Amino acid sequence: MVMAHPASELEAGLRRGVAEVLDSGELVALLDQRSKGELFEAGRRAVQIAVSPLIWEERLGAMLDTVHVCERLGVSRQAVAKAVDASRLVGIRSGKSRRFPVWQFTFGDKVAVRPQVAEIMAAFHGAYHDVTPLQVASWAMTVQPELDGSTPARWLEEAKPLEPLLIAAHRAAAALAQ
Repeated sequence: MVMAHPASELEAGLRRGVAEVLDSGELVALLDQRSKGELFEAGRRAVQIAVSPLIWEERLGAMLDTVHVCERLGVSRQAVAKAVDASRLVGIRSGKSRRFPVWQFTFGDKVAVRPQVAEIMAAFHGAYHDVTPLQVASWAMTVQPELDGSTPARWLEEAKPLEPLLIAAHRAAAALAQ
């Protein structure tokens, strides 16, 4: 079986999306008010937005959106927002929502946030107060010398000792603070 080039599937999806927009007279009227340059730029941005979740997952690992985090933890959106604000949960802004790397959760009989996440965030904030969730998520998917060739995400999944993880977080945060 010959596999189609990935761009052809992306293009097919884009064509369908454009056709759906063009089926709406109200949207066509809005588009008619825009210049060719504006429409071209909107199309270019649409492709970037469409593939960004794929790139994020490749670089930052699997993620959950806010709805799934709320459902799996059995909590409200406000509770999730408070956990992010208190640095007990890593939530990466994605438009008006957030994405949550799965490495920070345990998936047993009950889904829970790993308690080590708060300690990792405290280690980062202790050395670099302005660290972003994106920086922490990227660090978690990068091999760290203190972890014997492992990533922090894998280290957590394998329930290895916390101390080397905190040392790695502090070192990485200190490097960011430079």
